[in-house]
Amino acid sequence: LAALTVASFDKRLCVLTIGKDKAGRDRRIKLPENIAAFFADRIKDKTPGAPLLARADGKAWDKDAWKKPIKAAVIAAELSGGITAYAIAFLAAYALGSVPFGLLLTRSAGLGDIRDIGSGNIGATNVLRTGNKKLAAATLLLDMLKGTVAVLIGSLFGPFCAIAAGIGAFVGHLYPVWLNFKGGKGVATYLGVLAGLVWQGALLFAVVWLAVAVLFRYSSLAAVLAAAVLPGALYLMGYPELSAVFSLLSIIVIFKHRANITRLIAGTESKIGAK
Repeated sequence: LAALTVASFDKRLCVLTIGKDKAGRDRRIKLPENIAAFFADRIKDKTPGAPLLARADGKAWDKDAWKKPIKAAVIAAELSGGITAYAIAFLAAYALGSVPFGLLLTRSAGLGDIRDIGSGNIGATNVLRTGNKKLAAATLLLDMLKGTVAVLIGSLFGPFCAIAAGIGAFVGHLYPVWLNFKGGKGVATYLGVLAGLVWQGALLFAVVWLAVAVLFRYSSLAAVLAAAVLPGALYLMGYPELSAVFSLLSIIVIFKHRANITRLIAGTESKIGAK
């Protein structure tokens, strides 16, 4: 194909035909209605056979390279039509992510304010320092579910809403409005968001975390190394967009552990289970 061309466009069925495949069959793409409207607007002034998404240099597309501009156009159409939806998804998930389960659980168990114990963090590792393993496990699970539930609900409105919701839940855990924006370090919620978006990545993260934790007994080291490995792994697994998203989230996780990294270097970091 010298360019993607308009063979036909069925507005009722939202089907775009862009030419023939090697077997001579029509090459068709079924589009969501909002994206179909984007293409309909581009096509209305063109005649059949006119370029739709031509290469800037005028050369022919190689093999299946036509998929890339179609994908880019679909992404552009979704982004241009859904900014409000993404903002709503982010804010709703932020509210969910802001719920400080570690603090609520320890207070309900009569253990006081978790922020006055150990590292002062509201996450599962610090809850474990109270000596109550069940509360620590419950905190870990609930903090993970904040991310997973946000992503799954967001996914009902599209993949970009799912990502926006995941980021919102993560930011909410780090900077909860209920605690003057002083929250946890985000590892459990990060894992929950990852589980909702690509479970294979979550499994890899968990394996790396557990391996480092078992070998060295440092929760912070396990979190930092798992977060550092994950973006590259996602890229190799074929998720370049999510790799970019989690690169940002990983940088934030590592930044939130900067005091832990300093203590690790100095040899003064507390090990898992230490009070």
